Amino acid sequence: MTPREYMNRYVSLDVRRKDGDTVKVTVDQYRRGDWGFDGAENWAIVNRLRTKGIDEGTVLQVGKEAIKIERHNRMETKGKKWEVLVGLPFWGKGSPEQCQLVLQLADYWGRARNGLQAYAKKLGLDCNGFVGNYLWHRMNQDWAELGHGKGHLGPNISITQQFDPFPLVTSWEELNPARMYVMAWVHDNGRVRPGGSDMGHIAITEPNEWRSAWDRHPSELLAVESWPDTFQQNAAQNKGLRTTWYKLLKFDAKKKTFKIKREGSSREMLFKLACVSG
Repeated sequence: MTPREYMNRYVSLDVRRKDGDTVKVTVDQYRRGDWGFDGAENWAIVNRLRTKGIDEGTVLQVGKEAIKIERHNRMETKGKKWEVLVGLPFWGKGSPEQCQLVLQLADYWGRARNGLQAYAKKLGLDCNGFVGNYLWHRMNQDWAELGHGKGHLGPNISITQQFDPFPLVTSWEELNPARMYVMAWVHDNGRVRPGGSDMGHIAITEPNEWRSAWDRHPSELLAVESWPDTFQQNAAQNKGLRTTWYKLLKFDAKKKTFKIKREGSSREMLFKLACVSG
């Protein structure tokens, strides 16, 4: 499964409704704990789980798995508390399956009053939420395994922790368009911006998607990422999930950094690349 294929799972989620019908819903907003986070709705879902649980006999479709609920009150499945699972999509860290779960519960409990697609605007991903989920679940991890444990390559660790395990690209000639790379925004001195208070960004390239201005070496790579349309933190709508061409302008052999321009932007940024596959 490539990054774009994984992105498309968010873009076209099958959500089972209370009446048994299935509808397509898109989750593509930029969300994180301090960007568009609907804490009140997150709490409403969690509190409903804590106080009343999920009705026995309810069938939830999560990925290709149909889960029949067998008991009430603070339901746990596969050893993980559901209140943690349902929180992740609000914080920008949810997998496609966890987004499915939240959307189904919102429908069952009558919270999607304006429809499921409108409700889905409350959910989304930040940059390392998408990349981390892809890196974790591409290894065929179960949907209920969060990837948050020590040493796990999941969605809720720093950008530095997601980037460092992979071999750094040390020359332009190393780039192979058939391979997949993580791209981390860095400071002028070449240090990776870890995120949080030191705002960063991480993206992952789609293998075999490239453009070249000369010879065989790629000068543009197609990245799959969550990057906000607007930097207004409380925007009700703020698309994040997308594919973007990254134009490679110059390589600094000493710092091992690429100067790039993102598609649609005149801003020049510095990135390091590391090889995920190949």
